[in-house]
Amino acid sequence: MQSPRLGALAQLKEGRKVVFWEALEALEKWGEWDLIYDLCRQALTMGLEGQTPTFFACDLKVWKNFATAASKSKKQET
Repeated sequence: MQSPRLGALAQLKEGRKVVFWEALEALEKWGEWDLIYDLCRQALTMGLEGQTPTFFACDLKVWKNFATAASKSKKQET
């Protein structure tokens, strides 16, 4: 899921949004909320460094996963 070449974010950067969504769905089934949170946060910030237009990653599905993961994540933002 986190491979620099084959991971969910790498696939999203290559324009394979469906693969990214499928990865999020699998992680949700496994209860990997911290990883979902991290992946969605990174996806939602794509484009801020000139990588990919922000609108590409910012869709309702990613935002919903991000919000759900944030509420269930074991990590605490400080």
